Amino acid sequence: MRLQREAYLRPLTVLLALAGAGVTLYYIACDDACRYLTGSVFGVDLKYWGIGYMGGVLVLGLLRRTLWNFLLLSFGAGGEVFLVGFQVVHRVFCPYCLTFAVIVLVLFALHVQPGKKAAMLLCVMAGLLTFLLAFSGSATPVYAAGPVPVPAFGKGPVNVRLYTDYACEPCQTLETRAEPLLDALVRKDKIRLTFIDTPIHTETKLYVKYYLYVLRESPTLASAFRIRALLVEAAQKKVRDPAELEAFLVVRGVSFRPVDVTPTLEVFQGYLRTDRVQFTPTCVVETRAGKKTYTGVDDIVAALKRIR
Repeated sequence: MRLQREAYLRPLTVLLALAGAGVTLYYIACDDACRYLTGSVFGVDLKYWGIGYMGGVLVLGLLRRTLWNFLLLSFGAGGEVFLVGFQVVHRVFCPYCLTFAVIVLVLFALHVQPGKKAAMLLCVMAGLLTFLLAFSGSATPVYAAGPVPVPAFGKGPVNVRLYTDYACEPCQTLETRAEPLLDALVRKDKIRLTFIDTPIHTETKLYVKYYLYVLRESPTLASAFRIRALLVEAAQKKVRDPAELEAFLVVRGVSFRPVDVTPTLEVFQGYLRTDRVQFTPTCVVETRAGKKTYTGVDDIVAALKRIR
């Protein structure tokens, strides 16, 4: 019986460990939408812990160190109990994180050794306590400090709030594809458009200020489109220093005037909470009939095309 178990345990461990690492890498790549549910343990992002953890499970599986893998997976199971609970408490659910948790728990179930219950419980509690004491996480995008009147364009009956992050690749794609649609809808007074920069990546906390600085000087939709395109370019060039960003904008003929944007950022923060934004890009379309939320490039573009 033990030989039969060992025969399937090794390949399944390798396969599931690779799947767990793949899920994490896909999340890092932010292929379809960037989700804001972040966390770290001892200051290191959970995504990197996840890759390292699955690497450890993979190596122990290849070496047939079943007992050590069982203890490692028991520790991970305790950590996942905490992390899933964190999502339940905040009512923000990340499909990548939940998929990773399922993989860990399946691996744990495969490696359970009935004769090692005390060691199992000890490792589960160690994992849970480690996360209780060392975990730092957030389920809502936040600005360091935050803003002024909120720039909005158009006087239409439909409120459209577009949540994007300059360094998020799907957001960059959306900005390009949605621009002609948004321009037409604003000109025809179909919508009232608000761009809400969502700080998934650190750069956006800096860039949003310059977006608002520029619009204080030139509060037009054309100016908004231009500065947003330039800030996307800056993100692609990995411009992260304020002085470097200012030089980047000046060379391109952009004028701006620094102002206190704290009141505006506070309004943005309020929208992020009330609209329960978890991904970028996200688009909220609000009409008299109610509010609908769309995520991902294709769904948002399709939603904008349906506005009449």
